[in-house]
Amino acid sequence: MSEVLKLTIKKIVHDKRIMISLFMLIVVGATLAVTTYTWFFKGGALLEIEFQTGYVEMNIGIFEGKDFDHDGVLDTDPAESGYTPVYVPLEVNGGRANPITVSGIQGSVEELKLPDIRMDNLAPGQVYTYKFEVISLGDIDSLFDLQLTGYNNANPADIKKYVDVNVFENDALIAQQSLESWDESAGPLSLTGGSGIMTGEETTDVIVQFCFKETGNIVDSSYEGGSFSLPDMRIRIYAAE
Repeated sequence: MSEVLKLTIKKIVHDKRIMISLFMLIVVGATLAVTTYTWFFKGGALLEIEFQTGYVEMNIGIFEGKDFDHDGVLDTDPAESGYTPVYVPLEVNGGRANPITVSGIQGSVEELKLPDIRMDNLAPGQVYTYKFEVISLGDIDSLFDLQLTGYNNANPADIKKYVDVNVFENDALIAQQSLESWDESAGPLSLTGGSGIMTGEETTDVIVQFCFKETGNIVDSSYEGGSFSLPDMRIRIYAAE
């Protein structure tokens, strides 16, 4: 060891201020290490924060009711279903599917555009029925929302004033509204009102009926024989609060 290094070491040892500073640095470091260990592994406040998030996932079957005379009563046959599947186009491979799966993480809102719904040769009193078979497969309870964002191809143009919408959940009426009260400029119209779907294997049947009002006024019934399209219906799912 060189003489210069020996003299330097001796100077450090005899300098009380440097020794005190080194001692304090060691104490602070040890205290910080113990505090950090206790905070994370011994029940500190950070352990109360859940970093994992839940996910929402719904399996949704879409069907159109078989109702030849559109009187609101489905045409039933003991050997057949009262509904016909409605297939949703797939963006990935250009195919189509029914049922379809919509999924996302907690805090997000996932949307799926539905195929256009067109009702032709209209007459007062007609009812068009659609069913959504919904199963929540995520790990948290979620909300199913059927929204209307636009309409067109109406004849006459103001035909929406003749349309009422009834929504049933497992045969119980949960919503009833008229399209006449809907202002498109105010945003989408929620038809289902955000139905809560419990997670599990239980199926929730959401039935939506578009009902064309009975009228005794010959002017009001002028839409007879016309058509009505709903090209912008969407399904939304998101986590229940």
